[in-house]
Amino acid sequence: MGVKSYETLAEADPRRIEIVTGRKYQFWNHIKKSLLSLPPKVELKVEETECRGQGKLKPVVTLTRLSQTLQSTKQHYADMIVVSEEDNLILFHEKIT
Repeated sequence: MGVKSYETLAEADPRRIEIVTGRKYQFWNHIKKSLLSLPPKVELKVEETECRGQGKLKPVVTLTRLSQTLQSTKQHYADMIVVSEEDNLILFHEKIT
């Protein structure tokens, strides 16, 4: 059937999904509702820039929303946390909505 991602699941034939999973008619409605409640897809990009005069590296973290939320009334939250592996310290923490 070839469903390997949420995108291909959303594009799949609803009746075929019900047949393959052995579920009754209307099962697809529950799947579609679950797909609509997923948070938007984002890309996380981390780059290093050098601080002037200090000789240290500064990380620049960029979050880019790749998809819009689809008619969902549910608010999604995330936490971005940057931690130092050497001394196990939290260097940065921000709530993202």
